[in-house]
Amino acid sequence: MKKRLLALALCFVLAVSVLPITAAADTYYLTSVTIKASGVKQLSDGKYYVIVTSAIGTYDGGEIDITSRLLHMDGNLCGDLLDSNQQKITTPPEEQTTYLAAFPFYALRSTDSNDVYLKDASIPVKLDIPGYAIGSCFFDYSREYFNCYINITKEHEHTWQFTQTDSTLTATCKNCDTPPVTLTLSAHSVTLPNSPFNARLEGLEQFKKEVPSAVIGDFVYKYKGSGDSEYRVVTPTAANAKAGEYQVGVRISGLPNKEYGPVEMSLDDEVIPDGAGYADLYVKYTAVDPAVTAQTGDNRPIELMMASVLVFSALAAAAFIADSKRRSHQ
Repeated sequence: MKKRLLALALCFVLAVSVLPITAAADTYYLTSVTIKASGVKQLSDGKYYVIVTSAIGTYDGGEIDITSRLLHMDGNLCGDLLDSNQQKITTPPEEQTTYLAAFPFYALRSTDSNDVYLKDASIPVKLDIPGYAIGSCFFDYSREYFNCYINITKEHEHTWQFTQTDSTLTATCKNCDTPPVTLTLSAHSVTLPNSPFNARLEGLEQFKKEVPSAVIGDFVYKYKGSGDSEYRVVTPTAANAKAGEYQVGVRISGLPNKEYGPVEMSLDDEVIPDGAGYADLYVKYTAVDPAVTAQTGDNRPIELMMASVLVFSALAAAAFIADSKRRSHQ
């Protein structure tokens, strides 16, 4: 009897061994998530979504693309958020208000049949959305795929009013107490051979941070010599560094909003499209040549000194003549 049972067991093993059995897939765990988004937009269905430009989930066997379109919801909601249509916002996000961005990870099976799972909810998650501050996040993986929920808060959006002097452009927010941001074109007079092409923009880094739409043009130098009646554009090279008067200008374009104050407009229409405004900043200064400068230590041109000598000589002569006449009458 024992021999018969053993024979039956061997037959079963042999039968099973000839059947095709798919190799078991390896298991990996998600280790990080990096998501970049261009902003929050309203789509044709009337709901507001986070518009994702790239999303990558990294695991110990490689990377997985996360391509789902993301739902934007109230940060205080909970439960099965993806199935609750009434929780999808249909009005523009408000400033200083926290919402919940839901990221459903549908593509958690790689092409080689290896499965990727969430080991715990403490993996690093990085989310970048312009105009939003990123808060805490949590995971829900009670379904076949899991979701990453991240709290985001809409930051204040400045409404800039621009004013300009000859060399300075100032941006002041009309609806907050943020200190004004100033951009100043600066250039100083020189004694040759120091370069007269020394223009710079002071406060540029902070201005670009606060007004990222601003486009900074190239410096344009103009020169007027002693015999010239008007300025002419010159290339800022050493060969063109001469004594005379200089003017440097730069155009700041792409200024946002429709109200610019006295800043010059790029269009004559009463209604200006966003980003259509610009301001032209300029500075005038001089360059002197020590070869034709009086040796007085104050860099005054010799022509000025000669004119002064003639004036004082004329005054002295007049005084001498007047004194001579006075003496002759005595």
